Amino acid sequence: MAIVIAPFLIVGGYIAADYYAQEQDKSKNLFQLSLEGQCDLTKNPCILSNAQLTLTLSDQYGVTRIESNHPVEEMILSFVNDYNKEIRYKMKSDENQQNWQAKTEASSLLSQSSELKMRLISIVNKGYYFSEFYSRKD
Repeated sequence: MAIVIAPFLIVGGYIAADYYAQEQDKSKNLFQLSLEGQCDLTKNPCILSNAQLTLTLSDQYGVTRIESNHPVEEMILSFVNDYNKEIRYKMKSDENQQNWQAKTEASSLLSQSSELKMRLISIVNKGYYFSEFYSRKD
């Protein structure tokens, strides 16, 4: 009986170990970015960072810009309104993938409210860097 069951247990164990390893890899690829100081997107740059990555966000004339200290593969910025509706913007980069920009509604949204909830996701070398923070008017 053991000789018949052993091959199934080996294959099942191999599949379970592979699945477990993939799940462990996913959690190692998530990194949180912290806001340094206060953020008022329309007046001063907002700086998000951790040990590996630093992003500087600014907004002028309806264009939101993000500068990175490392090349970034993809960048998605979103604004969350008072009704918890999210407006997403897929940022576009220059050739070196360190300067990103998109036309956004940041200025108009900040003119309607004293604060704006923002979310940012950046992908660098299969790592996901994320942050949720507020831009507040003085």
